[in-house]
Amino acid sequence: MNPFSARYFIKNNFSRVFMIVLMISMLALIYVGGLYLTNICEEALAIANETQDFVSVRTTIDDTDGEQLGALAEEISSDQSLEVFGVVQNYYRYKTMLGFRNGWMAYVFSREDFIRFNERMKLIPTDTELPDNAVILSEKEAKYLRMDNGELIQEISEDLDVYYGRLPLQVITYPGKSFSAYFVTDEFFTPQYYLFTWKAGGRKDDFFKRVEQLRARYNKLEFKTYEDKIKEMKDNFEINNVIYYSIIAIMSIVFAITTNAVFVGLYDRRKQEFALYKGIGIDTKRIYRKMAAEILYMNGMGLILGVGISLLAVTLLNEYIYHKDGMSMWYYHPTAFFAVVLCDLAILIPGIGLRIRNISRDIKDVSFL
Repeated sequence: MNPFSARYFIKNNFSRVFMIVLMISMLALIYVGGLYLTNICEEALAIANETQDFVSVRTTIDDTDGEQLGALAEEISSDQSLEVFGVVQNYYRYKTMLGFRNGWMAYVFSREDFIRFNERMKLIPTDTELPDNAVILSEKEAKYLRMDNGELIQEISEDLDVYYGRLPLQVITYPGKSFSAYFVTDEFFTPQYYLFTWKAGGRKDDFFKRVEQLRARYNKLEFKTYEDKIKEMKDNFEINNVIYYSIIAIMSIVFAITTNAVFVGLYDRRKQEFALYKGIGIDTKRIYRKMAAEILYMNGMGLILGVGISLLAVTLLNEYIYHKDGMSMWYYHPTAFFAVVLCDLAILIPGIGLRIRNISRDIKDVSFL
């Protein structure tokens, strides 16, 4: 092994290097914390993703007599290029990693409309015998509610607000990736919402152009596309990002100060070594490259260890805490990754920059050799 290589120094000084590697590996706490804080937004996004091809529309207080909603319903129902569903709403809740329960609207369909809806969504097998009163739950939501496929709900829990539909409700589960619920009822109802999408064979772009035309004409109604829902969620969860990035800013400073203190102890004792290199004619830039390579090597070792800690932490948290309530911590999120990059740069930039400055100062005078 080349004595001038970074690996040679680390191999022969591992006890001193280990502290820095361990400190850098603690970036795993930043990463797992990012996964934790962003989970609530990701779970809400997963729910919205499930019906992203659908647009919902409802009346507002400006449409006092319901004239626009009635006219819209007539227009879209007669349009052979659109698939239209008249629905009402129940509510359901699910647990979040932050400890509170989040609520979401559950569409209620007539039996015939849900059969059409399911043909598009493929939630459950199309040959499933559908009862007149049922709740179709994702496996995640069913796990949180402690309900099994085929079970009859005889009493409404605090996590299900059933304004439409009769008890008992039969539970039907499907392997969804979100906390989702849909209701089927045999009761007659006047639609509160209309869900519509393009029929098979149609074009998505043409459909959304049509939606914008309808939105402009029926300006007293509330249209919600997938993009509208995403914007609303981002606005609602913006405070989470503010809190998280504030924490990241503080932690970046802490990591920069603590690791730099250890670097000072590690490199200041090598003053004679670097001066010797300069004294025997080794190019200054090569000395800088050796030092930078050592720090990058230590940083890489710390990040690898941090990845292992992160994977282990997420696996254990999911297995023993979150999965039992249907929750799941993702192994990757761009926000968490970006936060780790910022903290790591807060270590590397001053770490290498200050070492170059100090080494440059030390190797100017070799008279003490």
